[in-house]
Amino acid sequence: MSNQLVKRLAAAFGQPKTEDPAGFLAECARAFKGVPSSVLDVAADIIIKQRRYASWPTIGECLQAIDAAKKQPGKFLEPLDDFDGWWDEHVHRVMGAKTPDEIDRTLDEVRPYAVAKWISDWRLPWLSEKAEARRAALHVERRFGE
Repeated sequence: MSNQLVKRLAAAFGQPKTEDPAGFLAECARAFKGVPSSVLDVAADIIIKQRRYASWPTIGECLQAIDAAKKQPGKFLEPLDDFDGWWDEHVHRVMGAKTPDEIDRTLDEVRPYAVAKWISDWRLPWLSEKAEARRAALHVERRFGE
């Protein structure tokens, strides 16, 4: 058990109830590889506090908790050394997006900064309006083959 999340889940829920506990833990290690231990620790808090059953969550549930941990206001945000460049890049990514998923990913990168109040209150709603306009343009482009 090499990472913080697996260690804490084992302490809370015992060994995973599966035909191959070692294989399951190896899959966990693969799935959580590269995630900072501070994020894994917060993900463990989320799982332990919210889990309704005294059994291990699925790997997918753990990955959802990791995503939720990363989105907690201000906890794991990268410092913005060049805010203007960062903001301009995200605006250009929304305005030039080729797919709705690209728009969603860009908004998902900006949203935690808005929630943490690291950016002005007007910025996320403004970018969301631009995103909706781009989605509408993409829909028209797909529909009429432009």
